[in-house]
Amino acid sequence: VENKKMKEERNNDVIENKEESSNDLKTYEKNFVKIGSQKYKTVKINNQIWMAENLNWKSKNSKCYKGLSVNCKKYGQFYNWTEAQTVCPEGWHLPSQWEWESLIDFAGGLDEAGNVLKSKHGWNNSGNGTDLFGFTALPAGNYDIDSDYQYIGYRALFWSSTDVDADKAIMLQLNHDRNSVA
Repeated sequence: VENKKMKEERNNDVIENKEESSNDLKTYEKNFVKIGSQKYKTVKINNQIWMAENLNWKSKNSKCYKGLSVNCKKYGQFYNWTEAQTVCPEGWHLPSQWEWESLIDFAGGLDEAGNVLKSKHGWNNSGNGTDLFGFTALPAGNYDIDSDYQYIGYRALFWSSTDVDADKAIMLQLNHDRNSVA
């Protein structure tokens, strides 16, 4: 989920605990935003502000991996694409294909971005990343209406707002066995 504005202060959104880092001309800032009763990490990478945690906002059709609330606390909720377009909190939106591509380019391109966006822990088979920018992508797996829950520890999938057709959208995929982005 990407922020529409560089900085926004409202009663429900409180930004605090600012931390800056510089890595060979690649900079990022860590912040926090409060949405409802939950506090989420955010990170500014290049000129974009991203949530550094998956959204854990209960909605009509959202799901926790295997139906366990402990998985929602760690990995956030799963949403279908239609719902993902509407569940983003005020001031936030699903990133477009262009916004994902911009992040990927800044993070080293398709061949390396997966490694620097993945968290340092939690990926199976030595698939952890460097989390260079604090994006902290976790291997939440996915929920597929046809095949149920799958790939926790092995895969992270992220929606974009760019549609392919009425029922499908461009997605970003990170895998335990690759540094690249699919």
